[in-house]
Amino acid sequence: MPTLKVLRLSDERVIYPFQGHADMPFFDDADAAQLFAETYGWQLVDGDIAVPE
Repeated sequence: MPTLKVLRLSDERVIYPFQGHADMPFFDDADAAQLFAETYGWQLVDGDIAVPE
């Protein structure tokens, strides 16, 4: 099962996964999965910086 965890470093708050999050997709190879995770992770971080809770 693919997983991703994104933490805010300043207070160690979990940004992802959150309640109601979409499941991570499956990939044919590890490189594609890693690229997706890095890209999606940065999108989450950018969103948290723009609108912190």
